[in-house]
Amino acid sequence: MLFFDRSAPTKDIWYYEQPTPEGRKSYSKTQPVQFEEFSDCIAWWNKRIETKRAWRASGEQVLKYDADGKLLSVNLDVKNPNGNEDIEHLPPARPVENILAKERKILSILEGIRSSLGVLVWQLATLGDVLRLRTPDTPVDPTAAYRFAGVYSFGRGVFRGIERKGNEFSYRALTRLREGQFVYPKLMAWEGAFGVVPANCSGCYGSPEFPVFEVNTLRLLPRFLGLYFQIPVVWESASGGSTVTNVRRRRLHPTDFLRLQMPLPPLSEQQRVVDTVDGIATKIRAARMLRLQTDQETTAIIAAEEMAVWPAESLASPRTLNPYHSFDSGHFARSRTNMKLVGSRRMSSLAA
Repeated sequence: MLFFDRSAPTKDIWYYEQPTPEGRKSYSKTQPVQFEEFSDCIAWWNKRIETKRAWRASGEQVLKYDADGKLLSVNLDVKNPNGNEDIEHLPPARPVENILAKERKILSILEGIRSSLGVLVWQLATLGDVLRLRTPDTPVDPTAAYRFAGVYSFGRGVFRGIERKGNEFSYRALTRLREGQFVYPKLMAWEGAFGVVPANCSGCYGSPEFPVFEVNTLRLLPRFLGLYFQIPVVWESASGGSTVTNVRRRRLHPTDFLRLQMPLPPLSEQQRVVDTVDGIATKIRAARMLRLQTDQETTAIIAAEEMAVWPAESLASPRTLNPYHSFDSGHFARSRTNMKLVGSRRMSSLAA
């Protein structure tokens, strides 16, 4: 991101490097950037200093002039001087050594994960025995503002959503969420939109389209429940109760949801599983970060080898197209040619 001050001629340009979530290289249409991810940048904005992710460049630094003082170009691609080492300009041998070291580390992490897993056999319990459906408890005031919560798809949990006034929607009552409760949207359950309410969403609201459940913590840990509903096979079984053939129109009603069964070990075993999974998740995040770094280093090696193929002089002074062909108003114009008689044929040569 670039920041300019339009009140006067540009003296300084602030840059801020917005990181992507762990394990991802970029954003996409199906996984776009979320507003919450800008929280660090927003906090930094009011007290701008150079950090590992923030730097600035002077206006003169991005401008290039010729010998007569005429502006030739403006280059806003100013590298982060405070960031990690620029692997694109390292000798190819260096990234290769780094990749091998990271691959060995990844294998070590995977071995640790495999040793943490075992064969688990637990009794089943009906969700209706450990969850209680809450009824909407907050009448809507048309003049009041309500901060809604949302649920990410693919088991990624609950997040703080937008704030809306009571006169902007038609619901007569909402459910006020509390930390540790379980929630899902009826229409998106097939896509894994399940989650446990985190601390930063406590006090937010859910519409009647988002059933909210109280968890019986004497028998079930909310964290264990949340982990269970991060499993894709569980999403499929949950949405299978609907009779609608179009999967995107399937709705999971609370009565059907509470009929589902899940493994329910003793609380001590649930806590052990939670601790084990959290440890594995930490290892997986480390492995993903290493994999991302190796991908970047591999790209740098390919770029370096491609540059080595082309002679330096061919890149330093490229030939222009003008002496050979000309284009005017979208039409192709022939170059001037010199006609020569070679045997019985007339041959043409391009005019230099």
